Amino acid sequence: MSAQRQSGRMPAGLVGPPRPPGSEAVWRAFGELDAQRLHTESGIPQAIQHRDVEAWCRTMRIPLHPAVNGGEKVGHWSGGVMLLRAE
Repeated sequence: MSAQRQSGRMPAGLVGPPRPPGSEAVWRAFGELDAQRLHTESGIPQAIQHRDVEAWCRTMRIPLHPAVNGGEKVGHWSGGVMLLRAE
């Protein structure tokens, strides 16, 4: 982060909660997919497409599945967000 590079320390207001245990594969997938997505002329990132997630899973041989919340499948697009979990 720019603030951390400039000051040598992370501003307290920018530190978020720790990642949930077992979420490493999903964060890795997001980081790699995010780095490849296109942006609009005004710099806004376009949505990551289903086909891009599927291609990443095949290429990396890491399966991602719809998340489950209390037995309810929540791996659908909701408000522009797809919830996923790794095996």
